[in-house]
Amino acid sequence: MFCEENQSTFPLFVELEGRVLVPHATAYLVSRLLYPIVHKELFDAETERRSKELEMVRVVEAFSEAGYRYCSNLTDKKQPSMQIDGIAMRNREMWVVEVKGWRTGRYFEHRKRQDWLVRDLRGIIDGWKYSTIRGTQRREKKVSLLEKLEFVKRNMSIWGFDPSNYDSVEGAIAIKDYPPISLYKGIKILSVEDVPKLFAES
Repeated sequence: MFCEENQSTFPLFVELEGRVLVPHATAYLVSRLLYPIVHKELFDAETERRSKELEMVRVVEAFSEAGYRYCSNLTDKKQPSMQIDGIAMRNREMWVVEVKGWRTGRYFEHRKRQDWLVRDLRGIIDGWKYSTIRGTQRREKKVSLLEKLEFVKRNMSIWGFDPSNYDSVEGAIAIKDYPPISLYKGIKILSVEDVPKLFAES
């Protein structure tokens, strides 16, 4: 509490003449911090909606702008876990695309934040999902992008694609913000905003 006797603290709450004043900026800050906790279901639903919008709209538009035909959300009934976010095709090349609505986040200038994003991006390719529960870091095995890439190469005909029409089948990860790495194990990693420019040059 910031008051005449205690002026060394940050003035989030101010005592003045026996009353506690809550500045407008403080009330706004507290409400923003509490919103995803009090309204978790709404917050999670909006996060999911924006992720789907990125996957189903923005990425499609970005690849179309670069001259690709793009097919979204491809699955195999025999292997439901082998869900492909998208496949982009142009001439005789095909790209298996993983889409993540990830942002770089606050304090990204801190090395640890950058390391986490690099770890998570590599995890998509290697098949690991990372989380922290009560301060303990955990990892869970998932289908890797490398496995999805090989699956598409061997089974693209289940979606009506003719393997003889493609000279190359490669992988890419598209995220909302600009990634700290651009290549890992042959997989291209880029921002959705850069898709039209980088893929137009390839």
